[in-house]
Amino acid sequence: MSRNSQGLQAALIVLMMLSVVLGVTTCVFFRQYHDADRRAETCAEEATALRVALNTQQAEICELKRLIGFSAGTSLETVQTQHAEDMDIYAAGFPEENRFYRPLLVYLGNVARENGEELASAKQAIQDLKDRYEQLEDRKQRQVQRYAATALQAWEDLHNVEQAAREARDEMAKASGELIEQVRAIQSEADAADVDAQTRYQELQSEYEETVRRLEALEEELAVIRRVDFTVPDGRICLVNYHLRTAWIDLGRADSLERHVNFNVYPAEALRLNRSTKKGQIEVTKVLEDHLAEARVIDEVISDPILRGDKIHTPLWNQRPR
Repeated sequence: MSRNSQGLQAALIVLMMLSVVLGVTTCVFFRQYHDADRRAETCAEEATALRVALNTQQAEICELKRLIGFSAGTSLETVQTQHAEDMDIYAAGFPEENRFYRPLLVYLGNVARENGEELASAKQAIQDLKDRYEQLEDRKQRQVQRYAATALQAWEDLHNVEQAAREARDEMAKASGELIEQVRAIQSEADAADVDAQTRYQELQSEYEETVRRLEALEEELAVIRRVDFTVPDGRICLVNYHLRTAWIDLGRADSLERHVNFNVYPAEALRLNRSTKKGQIEVTKVLEDHLAEARVIDEVISDPILRGDKIHTPLWNQRPR
């Protein structure tokens, strides 16, 4: 009996402990379930809000597509491609930051308004011209009537003049024989004078050719003198760039100048180059025009630099007479 009571007590204690554990477990799981249910409701509300916002944005996108002329099912790539083509065609002069439909519409609207104002001005000008034309046409009609009366009087006067001209022509016919004889005499004198002129021309041509030959001989003698004495400069310095060490001279293609010709540079005030001190030396690098060439400075006295107007000469080159 005592053993059975102890067994019942132990079973009761175990049953009570299991009841407590079951209650605690049930309470914990119920709290977790409640929290999970609340989180599920929150997520559902957020999903609903996001769905509404997405639907709103989708509707706005469709409305924007409609406003710019596209259907709701048009893809973004198609819209971007068409936008780029439209901007290239209608907004070629626009800066990149303004290449959108609204600035383009504003610009085109301003252009259309300005063109409308110009068209209105042109229409007014055309109307003014029409009024002016009608006035001129009316004035022309009056002038035509007046000129018609004048022409009739002029025709009568012309008839009288023709009658007088016929009488004068008859008189001139009588005198034409004498004039023909006079013309023939003058023609004979002119032929004789022409023969004399041809003879004189041949004599002058011979004298001219002789003069040219003498001039060529003198030029050859002058070239020889210049090569030997070089008292006369070949040219002058037109401009100097000290930074680039470049000078320009007044010689060129018309003087038979070529590249790599060296010139000695003398002061501008020098009278005889063979008695003057050389300031430096330049070398032709480029022939630019008939009387212009570019040269580089290859030698220069620092204390006496090459200046504009300085004279140049070389004994190694003979220029063609200018």
